Amino acid sequence: MRHPAVSHRQDRMADTNAPPPILPAHLEETIGSITRLHAEHHQNATLLQRTVDRMTALLGRPGFIGVRTVIVVGWMSLNLLAAPPALRTEGDRWGLDISHPAA
Repeated sequence: MRHPAVSHRQDRMADTNAPPPILPAHLEETIGSITRLHAEHHQNATLLQRTVDRMTALLGRPGFIGVRTVIVVGWMSLNLLAAPPALRTEGDRWGLDISHPAA
């Protein structure tokens, strides 16, 4: 039979080997409250609100913005290359000839 003091020391040793909590208790409580608030909001949201939420989550991602930028720049480049050379010259395109100041 083990001595009670030895058994108690082993229990304490087991406790010290346990990993420390990742976050302090007050932060875990705050995160839990925010998670419950988000879940309740999502549960009470209408179909339109959930759809708008999904759309903004997709459209706001950096990858989507990057792909969209590449597409727009590519489209502009193709338009510049496809234009006849006469249209690529600088000149009076919109009735504004800024190369010759008015006298």
